[in-house]
Amino acid sequence: RIKAFLFICFANASALTNSLNLQEQHFKLSPSESLRKLGESCKDLGIESFDVYGDFEANQSESYLRRFEAELAEEFGKEDAVFMPSGVMAQGIALLINNSNNGNSNCFACHHSSHLL
Repeated sequence: RIKAFLFICFANASALTNSLNLQEQHFKLSPSESLRKLGESCKDLGIESFDVYGDFEANQSESYLRRFEAELAEEFGKEDAVFMPSGVMAQGIALLINNSNNGNSNCFACHHSSHLL
């Protein structure tokens, strides 16, 4: 049985070259291929200029990020949305909002092994 299994694995070795490697964060592309794909995505999405996180005065027609936030707000039925570039930033802001809504801005409860501590 083991010999048959190994034969099947080696016989399908060419199919494995196109398989998804879950240990990698992204596909292995050359820098030129990555930039080419990025350029294609920009064309598909209608992005014509560089976007800057923090361009809070920009409107939706000027900023892809503002357009993205507006689309999310509409999708979730909210007035507004904000993009957080990291989970750490989002968690800190969520704690501040939660505490300010509760009237006690000096404390929060969590498990003793929480990464928030």
